[in-house]
Amino acid sequence: MGKIDMALPPPRLWQKFEELTKDVVQQCFNDTTAAAYGNQGAPQHGVDVYGRENGRGRRIAVQCKRLGKTDDQGRMRPGGLKVEHLAVEIEKAKDFPQGLDHFILATTDTRKVAIQDEERRLNNEQITAGLFTFQVWFWDDYLGYLHKYAPLLQWYYEHILELKGVYSVDHQILYLLHMAFSRPAFTTKLAAEESGSGLFDALQDTETAINLGQLKDRLTKGSLRIAPGGAGMLTNKQWQAEIGRALKKVQLARALYKEARDSKPPKIFEQPGRVSVADWNVAQNLDQLRGDAIRILNGVLVNAELPEVVSPL
Repeated sequence: MGKIDMALPPPRLWQKFEELTKDVVQQCFNDTTAAAYGNQGAPQHGVDVYGRENGRGRRIAVQCKRLGKTDDQGRMRPGGLKVEHLAVEIEKAKDFPQGLDHFILATTDTRKVAIQDEERRLNNEQITAGLFTFQVWFWDDYLGYLHKYAPLLQWYYEHILELKGVYSVDHQILYLLHMAFSRPAFTTKLAAEESGSGLFDALQDTETAINLGQLKDRLTKGSLRIAPGGAGMLTNKQWQAEIGRALKKVQLARALYKEARDSKPPKIFEQPGRVSVADWNVAQNLDQLRGDAIRILNGVLVNAELPEVVSPL
């Protein structure tokens, strides 16, 4: 699904850029405890934000560099971050007392090939030496994160969004639902499904996306996309009712799958790498229910002038 293209300026103050970075780290690495590290002027070993993946996994640190100037449209002009800055910041981070697994240099500057080439070279050096991995976040990356994590976009750029008259709460929610229904659980017929348990879990994830406005990666537990409050927060009550109908189809599909899997004898067998179907009426009904849910959602998306979900179901 296409992204809304808006030229959003980075925060004017370095404190706000650091605050935004902390919030992005919390979302990207699923760590609500990620926080600013130290105080301005105190020894920080090149680290402004510190967190842990999923709250207890990889140790993540970020150095924030608000560099470069903006043009009259709020876009960053090139020329802020220099190639030689990268190795200097890595050396500082090596002295971080808690130790690191991944280090990010975050900048408001725009993406540049020379910086990316040096980023890859230094990261390979770090890996070869058995040290923490290295990455650069450009402002271009922040724009992607802001559109991915809708509440951050609303929090930091509410005034700009109001002026432009785009990206309403309803659109945020519908974008999330488009993503939830575009995954293999709704684009693969049961006969071609590679993981029954994955399908069952994905149906449950879709229910969560509709009800709570949260879509997560089951492997990393990190957020794929967030919208405020789920379908219950849609201001268009007709859309809200239609999404409620789609939700019932998803719930029926999950209940049908569970019943078929747990019946004696089973009508569906979960095997490594594939699903075996003993009762093809079950397969047809599961495909029909999932397809019905997509068709209902697509009716809302068309009404909202947004792209439809493409699926063979």
